[in-house]
Amino acid sequence: MKKALLALVVLFTFSTQADAQVKIVLPRQFKMMNEVDKYSLNTMTKDFLKQNGFDVFYEDEVSKDVVVNACNYLYGEYNDHNTMFKTALEFELKDCFGNVVFKSDEGVSREKDYRVSYREAFRKAFYSKLADLKKVTLTNSKTVRNTNAAAASLETIKTVPNTTKVGYRWIGRGIKTSLVDAQNAPYISLTQTSFDSMYIALKGNQTGLFYQKNGSWYFEYEKDNVLSIENIQIAE
Repeated sequence: MKKALLALVVLFTFSTQADAQVKIVLPRQFKMMNEVDKYSLNTMTKDFLKQNGFDVFYEDEVSKDVVVNACNYLYGEYNDHNTMFKTALEFELKDCFGNVVFKSDEGVSREKDYRVSYREAFRKAFYSKLADLKKVTLTNSKTVRNTNAAAASLETIKTVPNTTKVGYRWIGRGIKTSLVDAQNAPYISLTQTSFDSMYIALKGNQTGLFYQKNGSWYFEYEKDNVLSIENIQIAE
């Protein structure tokens, strides 16, 4: 555990100062929906947060920066408790380690038109704790912060050739997990983030992000101002 924390300090250093404007990352498609920006919920959420003093981005707008500055952002998502007779939403903000920094009350609508009901539930959820939302700062999360400005300016993206002949395998799939090789030797240590299929990764002394994309797993890390992308074969 101590080694993992020391390695994280390579990219992330502790800070006790709040940002003037908190940065929030939203998905273009919330997990409860089956299409991008359904019922305009993503657009409404982004606009509302911006109107209340936050700097808001979609995932694809900050994907490269998140690799080296994951803990400089908070991450927004909804929990839905819908039934046949109501639309019920809770909005959450989490830090890079999945800790809940803010949670609204449940916003409920019984309107039959889904576009109307999602809009009403969204507004009730946000206004339920609007005062608390406006007080949210990055330091509420008590996580580590990146203060190395040079790391945010990546000059080169390099794809590391995949030379793995034998797939690695998982040891557990909880918040803390790891991969081992065919001889059961530790290969990479992982900590779950607030995003599904995305982990903060520690491989030797190198820290980065480990995530799944299009059915494949990748390890992305920054070293000497170069962003490297390594494909990892896993025996699922």
